[in-house]
Amino acid sequence: MSGAYTLMSIKTESDWPLALKIVQDWLAANKRKPIWLAEQSGISRSIISRFIHGRSLDDSTALRLYAAVHPGMNLDQKLQLLGALGLLSLVLDIRKSLETLPDAETTDSLSDTQNGEANPLAQVRHIAERSWIKGLSLYHQIERTFGPHSINSSRAAIQATQMLINLGDFEQAERERARVASMYEGLFTEQDKIDFSWSAGWIQFGKRDMDAALTDFMNTLHLAEAYGRHDHVAAVQHFVGMVYTRKGKRARTHDQAAYYFAQAEDYLKQAYVYTLKRSGAAETGFNLFRLGQLYAAMGRAPEAAEMRRKATDIFHDDAIAKCHLSIEVADLQLRDGNTQLPGHPAETSMALYANIGYAQGLARTARTLMVAGLQNGRTKAALVNGIAAVLFNPYVTLDDSTMLKDYVSEVNTQLRGELHVAQHSTLLHHIHDDVIDRRGVFAHLGAVAANRDNVIAALFSDLGLHAPSGS
Repeated sequence: MSGAYTLMSIKTESDWPLALKIVQDWLAANKRKPIWLAEQSGISRSIISRFIHGRSLDDSTALRLYAAVHPGMNLDQKLQLLGALGLLSLVLDIRKSLETLPDAETTDSLSDTQNGEANPLAQVRHIAERSWIKGLSLYHQIERTFGPHSINSSRAAIQATQMLINLGDFEQAERERARVASMYEGLFTEQDKIDFSWSAGWIQFGKRDMDAALTDFMNTLHLAEAYGRHDHVAAVQHFVGMVYTRKGKRARTHDQAAYYFAQAEDYLKQAYVYTLKRSGAAETGFNLFRLGQLYAAMGRAPEAAEMRRKATDIFHDDAIAKCHLSIEVADLQLRDGNTQLPGHPAETSMALYANIGYAQGLARTARTLMVAGLQNGRTKAALVNGIAAVLFNPYVTLDDSTMLKDYVSEVNTQLRGELHVAQHSTLLHHIHDDVIDRRGVFAHLGAVAANRDNVIAALFSDLGLHAPSGS
C-alpha cells in the first residue's frame, strides 16, 4: 500500500545524483564494488566509472543498471530508482497496459532481459497480442526511450510496423518500414532481418499483390532457414501456402491452378506438421483453417469441412478465430446458394473485430453481408455493406480476383437503373451522411486506425456523389 502513497512524490525526470546515491547505498549494503556492477550488468567498466563520477546514462544502459541492483529492494525503492534513472514513465505506461494480464510485479519483469533485448519489448508483445493500438503506442515510446542507436529501438520500430499492418494501414506501414530501414538497418540482428523481410510480405499480401508477396515471403523463408529459426520457417510456410492458394484461385488455366494449389498444399502441410509438434494450438488451428480454405477452392468439399471441424475443436475458446471460421462458412453457404444466413454471427464478428481494430475482418464481414443482401434482393442494403467493406479496407476483394470497390460500382449502377435519378442521389447522400456521422454499420469506422478520408472522397466520387468527405 505504501507504494501507492509514495508514487505521487517519485521523480519522473532523471535525477542522476539521486540515482548514484541509491546505487552507492545498495552497493554498500550488499558489500559490492563497482567492478561487480559492471560484470553483473554487462555495462563497460569505463561507463560505470563515469556514472560513479557523476555522468548520466542513456536509457538502455540505465535499464541494465536497474536490472543488476533491483533484487532485494522493496517496491518503493525500485520505483525511486526507476524515477531517478528517468525510466518511470515508460514503466508506468506499460504497467497500466498490463492491468488485464495475469498479476505480476512489473518493475521486476521489466528489469530482466530475454534473448538480448530489454524486457519492455517482451512485455509489450503480450499487450500487443490483445491490443494492436496499445502495442503501437508503446513500441513508439520504447523507440523514443532508447534512442536512435539502440537495438531495442530497432526492434520496437519493426514491431510498430507490424502493428500498422495488423491494423490495415498498409500505406503508413510502408512509410514506417522505409524509415526503419534508413535509421536502423545497420543495427539489424538475424531476428530483425527476418522480421523486417516478413513485414514486406505482409504489406504486399494485404495490398493483394500476390507476386510481390510471394517474392518477399520466399526471401524471408530463405533467411529463416539460413539462420536456423525453425519456428519462423513454419510461420512463413503458412503464408506462402496462403499466397499460392490465392494465386490458384486467380489462375487462368487448369494446369496453372493445379500447380499453385499443389504448392499451397505442400507448404501448408509442412507448416501444419511443424506446429502440431512444436507450436501452440492456435498456430495448428490456423494451418487447418487455411488447408480448409485451400480444399474448398479446389472443390474438395468433404476435406475442407473436415479441416474446419478440426480447427473449430481447437478454436473453442478463441472468439476471434471462431469469427474467421463463421465468416468462411457463411461465404461458402452463399456460394452454394443458401440465402438464409443468420444475422447474429455477423453482428458478433463486427463487434469483436472492431474491438481489436481489425479492419480486414470488418471488411470481410461487411462483404459477406453485401453478398447475402444481393442474393436476398436487398440491393440498397447490399450497397451500404459494400461501401462499408471498401471503407474498412480499400484492398478487399470479392473473389480474390475482383476488387470489391469495382463490384460496388456495378451494384451502384444497377441500383441507379432501378431508381429515379433524384431517388438515387438522395440515397447516396443519406449513405454519405451515415459515413460522416458514423451511423449504422459505419460506426465501426471509428475502430479503423487508418485515416480513410481520401478513400471516402474517392469512392463516393466514383459512385457519382461529388461532396467533401469528413472525419
